[in-house]
Amino acid sequence: MAAACLCSREPCNRPPSTMEQEPMCSTTMRQRIAMHFNLFIRTSKANGSCAAKKLWSSTSPRCLRICKQQRLNFDSRVSPSKTENFLATASCSSDSQRSQRSERKRLGKALVATRPLAAGDVVLVDKPFLVVSNPDSLERWVNRWDCYFEMMKLAQGGKPELLEAFEAMDDGGPEVVASLSTAALDTLQLMWRSAGSQALLVPEAKKEKDKLKVAGGFARWQTNQHEFPALAARPRRAMYWLAPKVAHSCDPNVGWEDPAEDGMVELRALRDIAPQEVLGVNYMDADFLLLSRKVRQERLLAERKFHCVCDRCLEKSLDEIPVVVDPAIPSASPSPRDFKCGSSATFLPFLRSLQDHLRAGKIEACLAALKILQLDASSGDDLIQLAEALGRELQGDASSDAFNSLD
Repeated sequence: MAAACLCSREPCNRPPSTMEQEPMCSTTMRQRIAMHFNLFIRTSKANGSCAAKKLWSSTSPRCLRICKQQRLNFDSRVSPSKTENFLATASCSSDSQRSQRSERKRLGKALVATRPLAAGDVVLVDKPFLVVSNPDSLERWVNRWDCYFEMMKLAQGGKPELLEAFEAMDDGGPEVVASLSTAALDTLQLMWRSAGSQALLVPEAKKEKDKLKVAGGFARWQTNQHEFPALAARPRRAMYWLAPKVAHSCDPNVGWEDPAEDGMVELRALRDIAPQEVLGVNYMDADFLLLSRKVRQERLLAERKFHCVCDRCLEKSLDEIPVVVDPAIPSASPSPRDFKCGSSATFLPFLRSLQDHLRAGKIEACLAALKILQLDASSGDDLIQLAEALGRELQGDASSDAFNSLD
């Protein structure tokens, strides 16, 4: 099937590789920036929005690729907006919708399961509606602002859906916007230098307001973008409509598959998921989940500008429960053989908690619990063997060999 551009609403027979050309030369970029600046200072605030009085006479930006979107078939209890209907592509592999948006007091808007899901099930499929090249230079930010002006052009032509969808995306909050103010200022200064004397006509208060607006646009990209398959060894980033709405979780129940060549991504269940359970995915690398709660929160705040409120972070992890030492108890390290008969009545709830954490994939918490007991397990497989051995020990049928191999 041929690709399609939202700007024309007609099939585009060009191969995908031709929809993003080589980077612009410096002269062309200066001309484009000057044109942007002319458009930027000729905007009005009619109806409370920034509308350009002058449209581009050039072709579509070379950094931009706009993909056709299909209608999102949400659960009947959800009434998606016109923008969602137009842009989102969360078509599932079955007739029944597997997820829906929900208002959760702790998370705000989140996606929840509408029916039971088994590990490995496809929860939803999403497709990007904006793609930009992402070089390691100021050009990456110019590309994003270039993209914004193309959306303004479409809005002026009577097709505001794309701009409305972009503006509706979460910007991550004031801290994220503030963190990108330097990039916004650098981009604007590049425009001002290219515009020459015209920049002198802009009041300082207007420049500050413009900086915040540009930073807000960059923040929407930074908060919602995902990696996209590179083109001619050039990295790219894509804006998805539904994918960013899956909340972060340090105890994820879903995970994203790597995007296909066309950017299509699948969200799959990592374990069984109950109806109305919030969908959570790990925003960070896999090793992040092995860190302590304190370190995880610090990294998320520094790199993502938010506090995680998943169940794992709200509950006191086993590695954070203080160990109370009774001076009357010998300081010798306990062994699994010590947890028998009378002591099993107090240890059994702990073991059940350990098994619950194990089933939920909370390997870090289980290993921390074993450190409290000074038992040895270096991996998930060792942990499973140890939990099974502890279970047999409490039932009184464990062999000494089973524990000798784990001591």
